[in-house]
Amino acid sequence: DAHGSHGGHAGMHDPHAQVSTHRRTYAFPMRQRATALWYHDHRMDFTGAQVWKGLAGLCVVRDDEEDALPLPRGEREVPLFLCDRSFDADGQLAYPATDPTLLGAPGMDESIMGGAQGDVVLVNGAPWPYLEVTATRYRLRLVNASNARRYELRLDGPAGSEFVQIGGDGGLLRA
Repeated sequence: DAHGSHGGHAGMHDPHAQVSTHRRTYAFPMRQRATALWYHDHRMDFTGAQVWKGLAGLCVVRDDEEDALPLPRGEREVPLFLCDRSFDADGQLAYPATDPTLLGAPGMDESIMGGAQGDVVLVNGAPWPYLEVTATRYRLRLVNASNARRYELRLDGPAGSEFVQIGGDGGLLRA
């Protein structure tokens, strides 16, 4: 409306307005142990659908303790953002929301009240990904960004190949 509000929410973005091309830099001091954090939208009653459509990401927090360890770095430190999604006939993300535009009333199909599961697994947004690696150690930063799916991961390599967990949500493990 003429007062810059939409649906009673003052200051809400008008989806038909021209997108700004200005840039800003924000600094957020991270006063915590080194870890990989994933962030996502928390809009009331729309979180699942928003994350399903890609409003999520990964933030790596580093500190001196972790930097002093002989851990793989650079190309051998690989973030893996795992999620399952479904697509419609046009290749668009399909989430069973009552209002697929996510602009109206919240709600979802009752069949997914316990969580939606897709039929395609994506890694860093790509279906059926592939990474050429060398015969050396890698550090995988794993994030399960699925709505309801759990994964059981394994290495497909020579006998004795295994994962060694060095950290979790709270940072590095004690040992």
